[in-house]
Amino acid sequence: MNTQPKTATAQEIHEVFELFKKNMDIINMYEELLYADKDEEKWIDNYKKRSEATRKAYADNTRVSVLLAPFFADPSTLTDDVADALYAELIDLGPGPYDDAFIAVKVINLLITYYRQKNNLSRLILLYNRLGYEAFMTFRMGCKQHGKLAYDSYIKVISYAREYASFTDFYVRRAIFVAYSNLITSLPSYDLVNIDDAFDYYDKVQALYKSDEVTRLDGDAHEIKEIMEYIRENILGNESLIPNASEETKKRFCTLAREVYKEQCEKAGSEYKIDVIPLLANYRALYIEGRCGYTDAVEYLLAYYKIRSKDKISRKPKVLFAADEEFNFNTQLPKALIFGWLKDRRVDDELRKRETRNLIDCVNKYYASVSRKNYTPFINRALTDWCFRHLCLLDSFEEKESTIFNVILHRQIQTFFHSHMVAYLARMITDSVLENMPELLLPIYNLKSTDELYKKADDLRLFIKRAALYHDIGKTRMPNIINMQYRRLTAEELEIIRQHPGMGADAVDEDFDDYHAIILGHHKYYDGETGYPPRFSTKGLRVKPVIDLITICDTLDAATDYYGRNYAIKKSFPEVLEEMHNDSVDHYNPQIVSLLYRDKKLYNAIDALLTHGREEAYYKLIKENL
Repeated sequence: MNTQPKTATAQEIHEVFELFKKNMDIINMYEELLYADKDEEKWIDNYKKRSEATRKAYADNTRVSVLLAPFFADPSTLTDDVADALYAELIDLGPGPYDDAFIAVKVINLLITYYRQKNNLSRLILLYNRLGYEAFMTFRMGCKQHGKLAYDSYIKVISYAREYASFTDFYVRRAIFVAYSNLITSLPSYDLVNIDDAFDYYDKVQALYKSDEVTRLDGDAHEIKEIMEYIRENILGNESLIPNASEETKKRFCTLAREVYKEQCEKAGSEYKIDVIPLLANYRALYIEGRCGYTDAVEYLLAYYKIRSKDKISRKPKVLFAADEEFNFNTQLPKALIFGWLKDRRVDDELRKRETRNLIDCVNKYYASVSRKNYTPFINRALTDWCFRHLCLLDSFEEKESTIFNVILHRQIQTFFHSHMVAYLARMITDSVLENMPELLLPIYNLKSTDELYKKADDLRLFIKRAALYHDIGKTRMPNIINMQYRRLTAEELEIIRQHPGMGADAVDEDFDDYHAIILGHHKYYDGETGYPPRFSTKGLRVKPVIDLITICDTLDAATDYYGRNYAIKKSFPEVLEEMHNDSVDHYNPQIVSLLYRDKKLYNAIDALLTHGREEAYYKLIKENL
């Protein structure tokens, strides 16, 4: 007899989301301990407990997927109680430390479908507003198509401004102002809204705020007044876009910049106590209006930063999942100088180089001062963006390398471990290849004889080690879930994973050109065509042997890493090697796979590392690098 699958109740929805938050707290607790414990036995025990907690979270969160699957398949099966429960849990999750943007987008779209059928306009407006936020977050994490989704969602919300007085719920009315705020202040920096359009939206939200309806209903509403003040100041945060704006927009910007700057100085009593945004905007306006020279503005801003930073550099962000003034001063002001003001050709080369170096050191010092337990998704994202944006400005290859690994270590410890495990395996196999079939490596340097290769053996080992360490740097730009693995990935997240070779290759500058093809090609199989990225072929590349080697080492570590991955069954090295052997016709280099069988010393060393030595290797890495 056919029976209908049981659908979740509102209480079950509440319970699984409470369990999700509890599991995240436990995982984060053990994550912090990985950076704190010095005793080896205790550290390894905590690492295993973190693995168990992550595995439990994965299993528990699979239950969430099972509970929600019938509703995603047929939104009409939702009931009012379950829809309201999902909505309440969505609101409770964030924005904040529990926010899970990709899942949030799926749930919001489900609820939008449901409440559209119910013709519940108030709930729809609140959901579209939240969808704008979550889609913008996923856009910044690599899901580029969600940029338009964020924009369209906010446009949908503000389209109801003309019906403002018909909404009895204050938070629905407030959502209209929030949508305007994001269109005006956040989206222009990512080319999702033109700066001229942003000022047009500013005119519209001002007109709305001054309207009779808003005055009558919310004239005394402190929250809406705060949003308007936020918009008025933070539209000026787009000061770097103003040189390309229309003349009319430039005039409006300059007028507003002077007004806000003057008000803040009068209120604070000193220019050294005002927010960063009006400060930068004021000097941009002074230059545009011809009231100060460009280099004069640059020199003043540099002097301002040095004076004010003396008692600010040690301060931490107060709001750990959003920017505050301390964060803006210690990061945004230096970045505006480094990537904007100082880059102009009117600035003296020596001044640019000297001050850029000083500012980079100050920003790095600030990020180092932020406690690791405060590495929320917001701080993680900011730190990673900073790392790869300023990489090209560093002087030496070694400094760039150190910067990359500092970010990987502190932001994604599992990627840090994996990269070094791949390097260990690559060194073992390279030594065996040099001894048993060195001709395989001749193409790397376009050499004719093995004698020439042996002379370059040390250089070769260093090259392959670095290739292994760099191969996954694109993962530092991925959403946290991809590295933490506390739930099954969404289709969008799986697609983003496939972008990490390209993200890694794009993140590094010309100093890493020798490694570019390896970073880009480490998920291409032996045939040179299969795998991803789809439009990149490794056929005929001189570094093809290194790509083949890294691909094998990557697979060996990932497939046997029971603690760092959520595999249902723990696989041994012999089992994984057997699978690779069966796929070695086109997936893996058959010569290297065959060598792993033939060289018993190599076989035993790899088996020992992957079976018994993993935890000790991880602890040693932590001890040496923290």
